[in-house]
Amino acid sequence: MNEKGFATISVIYLSIILIFITYVFIGVASIFYNQNLTQNSADQISLNLAITKDCTSLDVILQVSNSSLEKCEVNENYVKVKVKRIINANFSNYLMKFGINLSEFTAISRAS
Repeated sequence: MNEKGFATISVIYLSIILIFITYVFIGVASIFYNQNLTQNSADQISLNLAITKDCTSLDVILQVSNSSLEKCEVNENYVKVKVKRIINANFSNYLMKFGINLSEFTAISRAS
């Protein structure tokens, strides 16, 4: 039995497994990153709305965050928004490799 050949093959297989695991972790982390971006934009919009009380003045924030406003409630005590963010087609195709069918993220935020 050739010991050097066995060690080389083992190292190659372990390297491939490590690269695949890293690839999966990057995909999972990017899901959380995109959800966090959506929640941050919803929070920013709701804080701006708490000051202005005007749902029509949010165009600039929505364009910067690549989001769209799904729902806007303005009450005298609080404001509530629902924001939708459509993800990149390349990222959506990347997630499809793992069997994850995501095309958008939504977030709800409320401010007083």
